[in-house]
Amino acid sequence: EAPEYLDCVVHMGSVMKSQGKLDEAEACYKEALETRRRKFGSAHPDTLTCMNNLACLLEARGNSKEAGEYYKEVLEYRQARLGQTHPDTLTSLNNLALFLKTQGEFKEAERLFGLALDGRRKVCGIKHMDTIGALNNMAAVLRDRAEEHAAHEEPREAAAAKKKAHDLFTEAVNASEKYFGKWNPVTLQSKNNMAGMLKDEGKLHEAKDLYEEALYGYRCQLGDRHPDTLAVMNNLAGIMKKQGNLNKARDLYKEALNGSNQISGNKHPRSLAITYNLAQVFEEQGEWGYALPLYEQELKFSPMTHLQKLARVKRLISRMKKSGYGEEAEKMAQQWNVM
Repeated sequence: EAPEYLDCVVHMGSVMKSQGKLDEAEACYKEALETRRRKFGSAHPDTLTCMNNLACLLEARGNSKEAGEYYKEVLEYRQARLGQTHPDTLTSLNNLALFLKTQGEFKEAERLFGLALDGRRKVCGIKHMDTIGALNNMAAVLRDRAEEHAAHEEPREAAAAKKKAHDLFTEAVNASEKYFGKWNPVTLQSKNNMAGMLKDEGKLHEAKDLYEEALYGYRCQLGDRHPDTLAVMNNLAGIMKKQGNLNKARDLYKEALNGSNQISGNKHPRSLAITYNLAQVFEEQGEWGYALPLYEQELKFSPMTHLQKLARVKRLISRMKKSGYGEEAEKMAQQWNVM
């Protein structure tokens, strides 16, 4: 096949992916990968790029085993051919670490993020956006590690991971604001991340201020319907809910849900998460007539297992009964065959 044909196949795969036609996208990516392996070999840069694209798609489709194998293969070839500190190798380190983080393999993700951060500092310096991104990623996984240590009753290790995460988030905020400006998206993302850390530390007022600053910046720079804007909107609503400002939380969640449904549809993971959050606010306000349809929609499209859904339904039924909605609770129990 001519190079132009392969480029067209890859482009078609990207188009199909953007349209949500994931079966067709996967077929295109696999055809391009198999052809490039045969013509150029597995270690060729174009083959590795295609392999990485396929890994991203497989991960999005929930095929974690195959996605992880491709991410690892890309990294191994790039390390062998390009060296540990080549930008492409550092990108692969980051990609594999992000994947492992989503799989809950925080210890190995921390190791890989550490290598990526060391490489970015050495090759790019602190004034580079990729270094800021590496700081944020390392801090985020340390935040996860702190929770992991706490769950295993390891308070000393949890405290150390929290402090290290806080310091890295702080460095990311200060460096991004200094070198890229207050309203640059990388600065806004750093502030959003730092706000999450402050929330974990119970510093809700400081977290709220940072979320509000980030949201204002995202609205101005990216618009009201950008995924990053919607993510911060959801985060700020969560702070409002914790502070007892349910009306403000409800309004933010409603705006975020409307935007997410418009750009991604009501089955998108972001939309489902916001749907659940909004339902919780309505429940706290005693508005079960609004809360219940939202809970049911989230349950319908959630990727949770059936057993996980049943556990959530049982808790929901219990709360409904306590709130005086016994008839509705009984209907849900019959629908889910819950005794």
